[in-house]
Amino acid sequence: MYVCIMNKEVIPPRPLERLFHSLSARVLDFLILNQRFDYSHSDISNLAKIPPRSLQRILPTLIEEKLIIRTRKSGKAYMYIFNRNSEKGKALQKYFEETIKSDIDNISNSNTDTILDTYQEQEENLIENVVKKDNKLLHSNVNEIVDKALTVTALSNNGVTDDAKE
Repeated sequence: MYVCIMNKEVIPPRPLERLFHSLSARVLDFLILNQRFDYSHSDISNLAKIPPRSLQRILPTLIEEKLIIRTRKSGKAYMYIFNRNSEKGKALQKYFEETIKSDIDNISNSNTDTILDTYQEQEENLIENVVKKDNKLLHSNVNEIVDKALTVTALSNNGVTDDAKE
């Protein structure tokens, strides 16, 4: 799954999965991102888009490595949460957070450059249009002045002055 930001940048939202290319990493990404709550096997499977059987194989390893904790039992389902107190968990969470920050900075910088480029283009177009309009206005004013000058010259050559016209 990819996220589109401002119709410009496309980045994968899962830092650990991006690094390790595995379903275990996808589970950890999901649990790190959503660590306020505990989740059942089916919740993790559905929300992280992992086949239930694959998740069944992954969970024991993550529990053994103390990266996730089984918190309680709700009905027949066990609930799981990311273990942010383990050293490995802290390291993964730190990597996760730094990667997200870096992604945000990269997007912000590229969007800032894009926005600045867009404003610069708009400003150049505006200046170009103003110059064109000024040239047209100047050209029409010059034509108007020349026409008046020709009229005055023609009238004065015929012996008619402005005072005589009135």
